[in-house]
Amino acid sequence: MTRPSLPPDYVAGLRVLIESIPPGRVIAYSDAAEAIGYGSGRHSAAALAGGLVPGVPWWRVIRADGSIVERLAPEAWRRWAEEGTPLMPDGKRVRMALARWRADDDVLRAVDAAIEAASAQRVHPSCLTGLHDKSSRT
Repeated sequence: MTRPSLPPDYVAGLRVLIESIPPGRVIAYSDAAEAIGYGSGRHSAAALAGGLVPGVPWWRVIRADGSIVERLAPEAWRRWAEEGTPLMPDGKRVRMALARWRADDDVLRAVDAAIEAASAQRVHPSCLTGLHDKSSRT
């Protein structure tokens, strides 16, 4: 699979955002793009599908209808059950009205800081893990 071409700053912001999502909560791909401040849900999905954001809780970023890509569904269902993520009666989709998470101002500042660091330093996004720690927030 060819990796998608996305700016390192987008990927850096996405990493920090996803690492901030609490267990049992989710965001839609489009929510991620909105929090980052540019791009679209397709950019977020492409980054995750393309392996540009390894080591993050990918099952917490899903489609707006509460579903996930079919090939990832069995693992996502297991993770959602472990985390107590609210599900629809079919057990295969997240109940978005209950599980959807919104980034607070601290998280948005951390996302912005990661984007700025990646833009200014041209660092690889994997080096920015931990920027969302409370000790580094302004």
